[in-house]
Amino acid sequence: MGKFIFLLKNFIVDNFSIIRGNNNKFIINGIFYKVKKDIRGNDNEVKLGKNSTLKNSKIFIRGNNNQIIIESNVSINNIDLWIEDNNNRIYIGDYTTIESGHFAVTENNKSIKIGQNCMFSTNVTIRTGDSHSIIDLESGTRINDAKDVIIGDSVWVGANAVLLKGVNIGNNSIVGTGSVVSGSFIPNVVLAGLPAKIVKNNVSWKRERI
Repeated sequence: MGKFIFLLKNFIVDNFSIIRGNNNKFIINGIFYKVKKDIRGNDNEVKLGKNSTLKNSKIFIRGNNNQIIIESNVSINNIDLWIEDNNNRIYIGDYTTIESGHFAVTENNKSIKIGQNCMFSTNVTIRTGDSHSIIDLESGTRINDAKDVIIGDSVWVGANAVLLKGVNIGNNSIVGTGSVVSGSFIPNVVLAGLPAKIVKNNVSWKRERI
């Protein structure tokens, strides 16, 4: 089984764990409720910040020196946090809420970074890579390398949206339900469609109905 470390300041309800490797660390300052852990590798770290909740979810890691960092006052339900390979990172900023989804970082040295006060609806998918290779037949080289995903502060993502490798969404933007997003977008826009395009500029949003 190897060595793993729990630093616990709130409480854990643990249904299922497979942890193989050395020096895998869990720093839990919030509520860690019914989270399945399937980790095989060394020197991985999972951190749940103060007043945060992660529940009914799964953490899957295959590799070494990876991090899943969830900051303070975050609420997450029914999500797969998935990492393959080494030196990868999933970062979720303060006050973000996630109803459900699948967030996957694949290939070495890649990351998903989510800013503060973001709001994700149900069944949102974020991926840094395709998990399999596409080969150019003339050169024999792979042409679909993984890329980081960066989501700014106060971004609202609708249900069933898919955010693909290389996405960079600016602050205060909105992603429409069912959209498939690729590429980079400026702040304060509404994105919608398949593929997603800017359908409105110069907007912001609030959680409250005003």
